[in-house]
Amino acid sequence: MFRLKTVISQGLNYIMDDENNAHPMDSYFMGYHTTLKVSKDYFEALRAARRVSDDITIMLRIYTNSSTVEVIPYR
Repeated sequence: MFRLKTVISQGLNYIMDDENNAHPMDSYFMGYHTTLKVSKDYFEALRAARRVSDDITIMLRIYTNSSTVEVIPYR
């Protein structure tokens, strides 16, 4: 988890307000996957991407003290 936090902190631009709350401005996260050969591979990869984005969303909501942060996977 520490490595993930380090990677995320480098891919997230944010500003801090007077109450020391972080406000995300923009971000970039990249992930790679092996070649998907059959439909099952594709759907499993999508599920995994959603699971990772949900985990990052939860972590960022806790860190930024904001319920509006949402990480959305795209292909």
